[in-house]
Amino acid sequence: QYSTTNVQVEGVDEADIVKTDGEHIYMLGGGYLTIAKAVPADEMEVLSRTRLSEDGVQFQELYADDGYLTMIGSANSAYTSTGSAVHVNIYDVSEKTAPRLKRTVALSGTAVSTRKIGNTFYLVTEKQLPWRYNYTPEEMLGLLPKYRDSAGGNNITTMDAGEISYFPDNQWNCFLSVAALDITAPESGLY
Repeated sequence: QYSTTNVQVEGVDEADIVKTDGEHIYMLGGGYLTIAKAVPADEMEVLSRTRLSEDGVQFQELYADDGYLTMIGSANSAYTSTGSAVHVNIYDVSEKTAPRLKRTVALSGTAVSTRKIGNTFYLVTEKQLPWRYNYTPEEMLGLLPKYRDSAGGNNITTMDAGEISYFPDNQWNCFLSVAALDITAPESGLY
């Protein structure tokens, strides 16, 4: 018997810096992913310690289940006009001694929240805009949120302006983006 992350809604997982599947402990810290055998307690040992170096990304949270780890971090990124991006790395940890990176995703902005329901990971980001009222259409297109996804060739993609909605009379000057992906299907698209 083992404890899981204390969640607000049953069936909706929340990220943490330490996770367990009942047999192994997964931990983020100091730029490393550490996987340890947890049971039996008298045989506890570190199985792997993987350096997480990706262009200055600091991974702060993770989800663990079904042989996959989903890690969330942040970094300054040159392809965003605000200079910040949220990074998501998905590792196959079916072989605990040799985790394999399966997918990387980066979205412009900062993380507002993440959740996981079943195999679907959800990410909400916020991208602040410079405070102005007189953007030209060309300038506005340059400010749209961007992302890159290894499942789509790692190309930088600007979000489609036709997919953006707004709230009338809203005083906030930002883009709020919601992305979802299937963690068990590394080749599937970002939606």
